[in-house]
Amino acid sequence: MKHLLLILSSVFITLMTGFLLPAQYADIDSSSFGYPSPYFTTYNDLPMKRTEPLIMRTSTNAMTLFFDIVIVFIVLIIIVKIISKIISAKNKGVLIPKNPNRME
Repeated sequence: MKHLLLILSSVFITLMTGFLLPAQYADIDSSSFGYPSPYFTTYNDLPMKRTEPLIMRTSTNAMTLFFDIVIVFIVLIIIVKIISKIISAKNKGVLIPKNPNRME
């Protein structure tokens, strides 16, 4: 269950980087979005026809998106392990009674 939460968090973080971080401009005609590597590209070809759907001017690289999700997932696992080691090191040697109201 913990890994499912990390997977969903990494998907959410990766997709949000495309909206929250600035675009990378490869040339005048295209802009790329995503981090650590851009996975979504928009093309600014002029003029746009009235009947042309907006999605025809975009491109999503699924492999790059997958690798970005994997990279964020690995980083999240490392952060969770570091935090759990810090917490266990702080709690080491501290005796917590099972029932604090009962004295033995």
